[in-house]
Amino acid sequence: MINQFLLTDDEIRSIDALLESLAAQYQTPEDPQFLHEAVICAHDLPLRARKFINDFRLKESADSAVCVISGYPIDNQKIGLTPRDRGSKSDTLQTLKEQMLLVLFGSLLGDPVGWSTQQAGHIVHDIAPVKGQETDQTGSSSLEELFFHTEDAFHPYRGDYLGMMCLRNEGQAATTLVSNQIVSRLPQPIINTLFEPRFVIRPDASQFEKHRFAKVDELSEDDFKQFLQHSDAKITQMNSQPEPIAIFFGDPKSPYIRVDCHVYMDALDEEASVAIQAFNSAVYEAQVDLELEAGEICFIDNYRALHGRKPFKYPAKYDGTDRWLKRVNIIRDIRKSRDMRMTSTSRIIF
Repeated sequence: MINQFLLTDDEIRSIDALLESLAAQYQTPEDPQFLHEAVICAHDLPLRARKFINDFRLKESADSAVCVISGYPIDNQKIGLTPRDRGSKSDTLQTLKEQMLLVLFGSLLGDPVGWSTQQAGHIVHDIAPVKGQETDQTGSSSLEELFFHTEDAFHPYRGDYLGMMCLRNEGQAATTLVSNQIVSRLPQPIINTLFEPRFVIRPDASQFEKHRFAKVDELSEDDFKQFLQHSDAKITQMNSQPEPIAIFFGDPKSPYIRVDCHVYMDALDEEASVAIQAFNSAVYEAQVDLELEAGEICFIDNYRALHGRKPFKYPAKYDGTDRWLKRVNIIRDIRKSRDMRMTSTSRIIF
């Protein structure tokens, strides 16, 4: 299920030279010009690593729904303290190279995008425990299990891949993973039901957070306001009148998956409820743990794998030493989301 790749010393030196050059040109991975050039710059990454990512993207191997790139060194002192909140980005200069590296590898899979409603619309997110959110069903929790889901399952423009780079995790928590091969654990009548549009998924709470955004230069003030109203109306409709969807779609023998936990997803009838219960049982029987180490980059195929997180092995300290990941969402065809992006070049989905 997890395909591993280990960088050599020569490859690390090559990557460092590339990142040094980019860090001299850009001060943030959010720079529109950097995001525009990222896929070109990514072709200066080591050839062996690019082949590994390309195989992951195209082959959709049954035993490779997740890939991990290991070996990149992290300077624990240089990166500074683990953030205590969501979206402040106060660490940008200290972790600039690491964030750029995550974006570069992600650009070999597609276009990194952000959500206007998450972490102030940033492309690169922080995943770290936040005090007061210990039991939430978000990446900011720590005491509770983060239930299995596909990322942003409610949304038609959800990412094809979820990328995470570990900056710090001293044995504190493991990501949990399950691939679409759980279909082999299910009886045919259950599979048939899961292929039918008999379920609804609602937006999670983070999608209703509001953030301030500067007006986009290419749009008039009226156009900008109308776009925000249009976006609000769409997300509200997704919540109040979610469209029935199927959990499985695509190849019956190796299906794509679109699913969320019981907090945000409902079955529309009794037979569908039985099917999702059987699905959940199979998921928990098949789960594997991935305890990312500092410097490891993980890409999860959001169509072929579910992920979650176990409760922290020891309580979050909130002293700057807790588990810390950087996260990106990646879309293979960004054009599909054009009705929810303000301009053709924007990476933020409203």
